[in-house]
Amino acid sequence: MNPSVTRVPAWRTLVTLGLGLALPFGATAQTTLSPLERDEGTVVLSPFEVTGAANRGYQAGSSVSAGKFNQRIKDIPQTITVLTSEFLRDLSAASLGDALPYVGAIPVAGVRNQDSFIIRGFVARTTYLDGFRDTQEWGSGDNAHVEQLEVLKGPASNLFGDARGFGGIINRISKRPLATPFYSVDVTAGNYSYFRAAIDATGPVNAAGTLRYRINASFTNADSFRDLMSTERNFVVPVLTWQVTERTALTLYTELLRAKTQEEIGVPAVPATATAPAGRL
Repeated sequence: MNPSVTRVPAWRTLVTLGLGLALPFGATAQTTLSPLERDEGTVVLSPFEVTGAANRGYQAGSSVSAGKFNQRIKDIPQTITVLTSEFLRDLSAASLGDALPYVGAIPVAGVRNQDSFIIRGFVARTTYLDGFRDTQEWGSGDNAHVEQLEVLKGPASNLFGDARGFGGIINRISKRPLATPFYSVDVTAGNYSYFRAAIDATGPVNAAGTLRYRINASFTNADSFRDLMSTERNFVVPVLTWQVTERTALTLYTELLRAKTQEEIGVPAVPATATAPAGRL
C-alpha cells in the first residue's frame, strides 16, 4: 500500500521562500539607518574640548603681565617668559638671582646683594609683585611667596608705568589662599653654612570657605666664600582672602622682611701704603 503524499502548489512554495529571504534583509536595513534618518530626532554627543589655559608642569598656558589681565600666551604678541611653580619648586629657587638665569639673555647686574638685572640692554632695578612696584634697595626678599615668575621683554613694559624699563619688567605672581587645606615644609642646606627653611600653610577659616588664609615664611642663614661676609634673612607673608560674592573677593596681603647682610661688591680691599724712594723726601 502506497503512503499518501500531500502535494503543495508550486506558487505557494515560491511565496514562502521569498518572504523568508526578504525578512532578514529588511531587518538589517532598518538597523543600519543613521540616527538622523529616524523619526525620534537627532542624537547629541558629548563635546570633546581641548584647552591650553591651565599650566602643565613647566609649560604655562596663560599670563597676566602682558596686558594686566589673564591671557593665553599663544594670543600675546609680546615676548614673555613664564616660570611655573613646578619649575621654581624643582629648582629650589630662593631668590630672583637663582631663577632669572634660566630665562635667558638676562644677566645679573646687581652688586652689594641688590636685585638688578639687564633686560635687552636696559638695567631693571625695579621688580613687580602682582603688577605693583616692589622696590627694595637690598633685594626683593625671598621667593617663598612666589607662585609664578613672569618676565615681559620689550617696550610693552610701559603698561606698568616704568619709563626707564624699556627693556622689560619682572613680575612675580604671589601665592593666594586656597579652599583646600595644604601644608608643606622645605629645608635646604649647602656649602658655606647655607641653611634655609620654608613653610607654606593654607586653608579655609570658616565652614563655608568664604574666608581663607595662607602663610608663607622662610628663614635663611648663609656665609660666603669671602671672610666676614654673611647673610641672615627672616621673611613672613600672611595673606587673608574674603570671598564676598561669587565674583568679588577682598584680599589682605602683608610682607614682613628682616635682613642682615654686608656689602659684597666683589673688589678686595687692599691697604694703600706710601713709601718714598731712598734718597728722596
